[in-house]
Amino acid sequence: MTIAVWTLSLLSIAEFTFAPLNLWTGRTMPNFTRFTGLPPRVATQVFAPVKLATGAALAGGLAVPARPRGRRPPGPLGSSGRARPADRRALQ
Repeated sequence: MTIAVWTLSLLSIAEFTFAPLNLWTGRTMPNFTRFTGLPPRVATQVFAPVKLATGAALAGGLAVPARPRGRRPPGPLGSSGRARPADRRALQ
């Protein structure tokens, strides 16, 4: 599952990085204006920066670990999953 998340995330980051560049250079501008009906200025000044910021946020999200690394402190059941001796006495 982790490999799938990383693979799809990296593909999305690549898309969100190069799509604004294509809008700014005019390569995909005819398609944008044809399909949205919006003027080219909206594409270059609104959509392209938002898409680039989304790619940066996605890359930043991958850089932050989902859970802390290393050992966790033992919970109420201890590290073995069984109740600790003091807890067993309290349960009796």
